[in-house]
Amino acid sequence: MLDESPAALLVVEMTAGSAAQMLAAAARLGRDYPAARLVALADGRLEWTKWSILEAGAAWFCSSPRRLAEVAEIARRHRANVPRPSQSLEEKIWDELPWKPSAG
Repeated sequence: MLDESPAALLVVEMTAGSAAQMLAAAARLGRDYPAARLVALADGRLEWTKWSILEAGAAWFCSSPRRLAEVAEIARRHRANVPRPSQSLEEKIWDELPWKPSAG
């Protein structure tokens, strides 16, 4: 997925069981896909992990549904900063088909 969209915004649920994996993933993401961003969503009981995941490279940590507007704002800003593809969606689809459109 990231190879096709290296500037993706990943919004991922972090659980007590996945916290260690999320820390490693956040660090790898910044190294392997520097234009991509990760937002961690977690239960309020995981608030103690906030600074670790941010230090590992996450763009934001959200542990309350009341703060989802902040996540939406991060998504909006990220989208505004990502360069637009040089091809339109229609052109990209046609290029990936095994046949070419008829001229005319």
